[in-house]
This record gives sequence, structure tokens and C-alpha cells, in this order.
Amino acid sequence: MNVKAFVTKYMLILYVVSVILGVIFNSFGVKYELLIPYLVFLLMFFSTYNLKFGQVTDQLKNIKINLLSLAVQFAVFPLAFLLLTIIFFSNNPIIAAGIIFIFTLPSGTTNVLYSNILKGDSSLVLTLLAITSLVSPLITPLVFLLLTKSLIEIGFLMMSVRILLIVVLPFILANLARKINLFDGKNADFYSILLFFPIAFIVTGVFF
Repeated sequence: MNVKAFVTKYMLILYVVSVILGVIFNSFGVKYELLIPYLVFLLMFFSTYNLKFGQVTDQLKNIKINLLSLAVQFAVFPLAFLLLTIIFFSNNPIIAAGIIFIFTLPSGTTNVLYSNILKGDSSLVLTLLAITSLVSPLITPLVFLLLTKSLIEIGFLMMSVRILLIVVLPFILANLARKINLFDGKNADFYSILLFFPIAFIVTGVFF
């Protein structure tokens, strides 16, 4: 079994190992926190390398699915978890705010990677990621205002710029790279998987 086949087959096990190492060597992982945006950029580049503009723009026309996804992420989930917080944590505002914040964040960029590996509709996943990312700077604070009666401070412009740099720009560059046959697209997902492990290691270190 070659390296590519081994890593792809045992991805979840290697992911768990990365997380465990991130916990054990968290002080080491934190040193590389500034690399996370660049690693995510590369992950998105390789994850979207085989996607075409037409596939994504076609998904934008699927208004029902897009609206349903927005409703679930920014209304159903926050309300449901707010209710659970009231039941189990005596309406603790700090816990409620934390849970609501987590579930109103944009869809994870790793979702595109998972979709590729599981042979799902990556164009739909990327479209939903872009949509939730672009609206979250406005909707997340609004949800906070409505559900916790307090508005968190978010730099809208800075967040939007980062979203463009991490989500949109890699997709554009990946399409350009594919047109000039920069490298074999068959290995794109493998490169994404390799990038996922150091991201998991560093992020775990930051959390712990």
C-alpha cells in the first residue's frame, strides 16, 4: 500500500492522532497559530481544484436549498440550543452566548474536504460555505442581539476580507491553476488531507 492509499484509508485515525498530539504538545502547536489562515487557504485551494465555476454558479440558482440552509444554521440551530441551554444551564447567558456563537459561524472549510472524500456534491458544499461566510458578519451579531440581548463586537470589514481571502480567492486560483494544468488534479484531495493534519494539530493546541 502506497502512502497516498494509506493516508486516505486511515484518515480518521490519523486525524485523531493529530488531535491527541495537539493536546499533548499544545504549547508547541500554539507557536504556529498564525499559520492557520495560510494552511486553510491551501486546503481550500486543493479541495476546490477540480470544481468548475459553472458548478458553483449553478448551485447559487438553487434558492430553496440555500434559503433552507441559512434558516437551519442561523435560526433553527441557535433557537434549539438556546432552549437546551435554558433547560440544562438555568439560562446562563455566558454559556448561551458561546453555544449560539459556535452554531452561527460559517460552515467549516473542511466540509469541502469531507465532501470530496465521501464523493458528495462538493459544488453545493462550497456554495453553502461561501453564502454562510458572506452573510455571517451581519447575521451572527443580529442573532446575538435577538437571542441574548447583547451585541458582540465584530469587525465586519475585516471578517469579510478574510472570508474572501480564505474561501473565494483559493477557489479562483484553483480554477486558474487547473486551466494551465499546474499539476495532476487526481492528487488534489490527497494534498488537502495532508494539510488537514497540521491544521488539526495546531487548532487543538490553541484550544487547550
